[in-house]
Amino acid sequence: MENSKTTIFYGNKNSSGFTLIELVLVMLLVGILTVVVSARWPGSSITLQSYADHLNADLDLARSMALSRGESVTIKSSAGNSYSITDSSGSTLYNNNHLGSVTMDGFSVVFDSYGSPGGTDQDIDLGLNGKNITLRIVGDSGVVVVL
Repeated sequence: MENSKTTIFYGNKNSSGFTLIELVLVMLLVGILTVVVSARWPGSSITLQSYADHLNADLDLARSMALSRGESVTIKSSAGNSYSITDSSGSTLYNNNHLGSVTMDGFSVVFDSYGSPGGTDQDIDLGLNGKNITLRIVGDSGVVVVL
């Protein structure tokens, strides 16, 4: 009489190789390292994008300050690649000189007590290693759009 039990084959216990889970984990780690390294690589567009995002946030900050204070607030580029936010009396509310080697056009945007910068659109160009990003401040609303 034959044995009616079925034997399930799991492979040779002495075989070498990687399991699917090990391969997926290694691929995941390589992907994470690639993103981290490329974000910190000098001159990468991710770095330029992060500077543009930071300036965008500071433009929103200046607009919010104008609305909350009920007075005009100016954000203006300074020598080199820095900028500052000042109130209507000229007192400095915020300075940013951490743009590294990013270049930018000179600009001055005055948000009135309603958060509006005036009637015309204004562009601010940022550049790094031949790559450019433009921020457009919409004249009627003060909304910032990344182009």
